[in-house]
Amino acid sequence: MDEKHEIVASAGIELAQSAPITNSMIEYAEQQIEQQKRMMGVVLKATYPHDFVDFEGKPWLTDAGAMRLARTLGISVKFKQDESGRPRFEREDYEDEDGKYYVMRLWGEAFRPGENRSVDVTGSATSRHKMLGRQGGQWKPIESVNRVDIENMCIHDVYREAICVLLGLRDLTWDILKEAGYGVDNAAASVSFKKGGEKKPAARKAREKTEPKKAQQNHEESPEERRMKYEQLLMEAFPDEDERGDWIEDKTSFEGKEGNIVRGKRSLDDVSDNAIMHPRLREEFAGLWKVVHGA
Repeated sequence: MDEKHEIVASAGIELAQSAPITNSMIEYAEQQIEQQKRMMGVVLKATYPHDFVDFEGKPWLTDAGAMRLARTLGISVKFKQDESGRPRFEREDYEDEDGKYYVMRLWGEAFRPGENRSVDVTGSATSRHKMLGRQGGQWKPIESVNRVDIENMCIHDVYREAICVLLGLRDLTWDILKEAGYGVDNAAASVSFKKGGEKKPAARKAREKTEPKKAQQNHEESPEERRMKYEQLLMEAFPDEDERGDWIEDKTSFEGKEGNIVRGKRSLDDVSDNAIMHPRLREEFAGLWKVVHGA
């Protein structure tokens, strides 16, 4: 008996041969692969192109895209609740040189329709969110950050995690999406990073690469499609309706012929198609996207 065998035997462990691969195992694996392909087709039918962004070369499902998939596919989340029956958020407080801030966490169980089993999912959001917690280039005092907005962000993050886990989207690649009929050129925007940690937004590069192809295929973005895309981004950036209206009004206001300020619209539904397609407004929304997504 060689030394290796003696060590294993002395521990009371018996070495067993690998179990043979059976036809039923192969058939099961093939069924799973086919189901995943079909699911990817459903995912793409249920989402819009701007529901995915290119993040460091990998597709990233936005919160709005996740909520859309949850509604379409009937995926539900049962949140852990407090004594009053509300979702039980747990807050962790921190402090650094910029002041006090907190991280909010929420736990839940995610279910697919018709299944009894569930998966545990977790979501989080912070008062240091760049849209909700920052003003005038500085972090807001912690008491000035709307707690309900942070909780809503937390809920959206839980749903996004649920979708990624239940639909197998956590390790998604552009190759997988391309096989299902979707490519990186369809992404709403792209974000990459320079060496040394400096962030480099590449949204404009993605648009320049995508828009000529769309024009060649006579699939140029319509005002209504762009309006829908803008509305989705506003929902992510400003959960509060009044805050969305304030932002829209500020960006659509302009100086009149007599030097007076003409107040803008408070709803994208009231903004003309020409204004929706104007490059200046597009740049405003591109800047908003970079703030929301940390680009």
